[in-house]
Amino acid sequence: MKKFLIILLSISALFISCKAPTASENVILLDRLPTDTSYGFLYLSDKESFASQIKLDHMIYYIDSTFDLNNATVNIPENSILQFGDQGKVVNGNINFNGTYLDGNTKFENCSFSGNLINKTITFSWFGPHTNSVQEASQKTNSKLLREVFAITGEILIVDGYYPLGEKIVLGRHITMKGKDWTESCHSKTYNTSYTPQYGFYTALNTSVIEFTDGGGLDVYGIKFVGKKDFSALTGGIILPLKGSLGACYNCHFEGFTWGIRAVGGFLEKIQNVNFKDNRYGLSLIYTSDFDIFGCKFTNSNSNIAIPYTDSPTDSNYISLQESGAGIYLSASGMVNMQDNLFDGNIINIILSQADIIINIQDNEFRNPAFCDILLYNKFFLGNGNGLIMGIGRNEVQPVSLDNIVITHNLFSKTFSPAAMCTVFVKEDLNRGTNFIFSENTFADSNITALDSNAIFGVQNTSDSAGTVVCSKNNFTRSQARTFCHSLNNTSGKFIFSVDNSNTFVSSFAKNSTSNDINSVITYK
Repeated sequence: MKKFLIILLSISALFISCKAPTASENVILLDRLPTDTSYGFLYLSDKESFASQIKLDHMIYYIDSTFDLNNATVNIPENSILQFGDQGKVVNGNINFNGTYLDGNTKFENCSFSGNLINKTITFSWFGPHTNSVQEASQKTNSKLLREVFAITGEILIVDGYYPLGEKIVLGRHITMKGKDWTESCHSKTYNTSYTPQYGFYTALNTSVIEFTDGGGLDVYGIKFVGKKDFSALTGGIILPLKGSLGACYNCHFEGFTWGIRAVGGFLEKIQNVNFKDNRYGLSLIYTSDFDIFGCKFTNSNSNIAIPYTDSPTDSNYISLQESGAGIYLSASGMVNMQDNLFDGNIINIILSQADIIINIQDNEFRNPAFCDILLYNKFFLGNGNGLIMGIGRNEVQPVSLDNIVITHNLFSKTFSPAAMCTVFVKEDLNRGTNFIFSENTFADSNITALDSNAIFGVQNTSDSAGTVVCSKNNFTRSQARTFCHSLNNTSGKFIFSVDNSNTFVSSFAKNSTSNDINSVITYK
């Protein structure tokens, strides 16, 4: 009798201690309380098979032994709870969830998954992906498994390992993904954040990591994405389509991709404290609007990407500037704020191209570009037939222009002797650009080469109607640039710099100095 009471009390204790999901524990569909007597309880015996015991719905199944499914498929009964004890594990089989809730020390190994969970939050390591191999076989195995995990995830996915991939993961809905150790306190007001993500995804193959179909989206916090650094392959850490969304991207790391993040018409909200390292483009954003890039690092060793640009488009090595690489490439976008970021060692640190409007570049630090810090590139036409943005109701092509570009309170500080020709390069038909404001910036160049092309501004403009850049309250006293402006050989149009007396120069520097202006393109007022 005494033994029976002990067993009965033990079973009762298990029932009372089983932590069935409640609203406060992030259940998506249902609140399930421990006092809900409609749920039965079964302690699974290691003397019987897993499948033979998992028969009834609305049950709490307590798993505290290793169960080998021997490659069988098990359909979990409807609206059940699988509660894992410290010794519980399910291995070698196929699990079909059916409104299932996972609780306790969840552990699966060498299994595949389908169906749906009702956990709002799940953790990657519950499902047993490999973290310690870069072999192609394990990458492909992980890719399949991780796709299944993404498919059964409710709303939040906790990443607590560093997982190899062999194929991209495609998402068609919105989820939130967080590194295990990430918290709200990891935010920083500048790029000098102390947090470094340890968990995420990497690939030794030419593949992207996450790509969305229309309607898919992501908020991502504290995740590391590392690619192969083969820039001949078009790969990205995250790729958004026209109707995809990246609501928030905080404290992440992107390394070794053609594009760290690429968006073509998707929705963005805020990219903060993200490290973009050794990518051809850190960010490549086209047809996106109304977002912030705040406190990020865009760095490149320059040894990863050759400098492809030459002065003449007829050169056999010619590649357009937009194709060469950049920390940020922004095209046909608007209402973008870039603030408190670091740019260092990119081919071009920022490219603004093709109908960008209302762009604020403020309080950033620019270092050591291979070509220039900021490129304003305006050669873009929009028409009925090209499908680039929208039809405009006319057969002829229509020019579109950069507008309301404000570059202010930035520090430009080249610290070695690069081949960079200038700090800001304005290119192609800038007459269609209006409101280029360049104000209250500081130049602290050192060890600049003695080439005539080392100028503050470079110009390549072929339009007869002169574009204008307004310069005010800039501090050029620490710059070692040889001239204010350099004109490229094939420049034949007109261009105006409005440089008022609020700018400060070293006494030996002529503020109206121009090099290589063969066709008298540059004028000052």
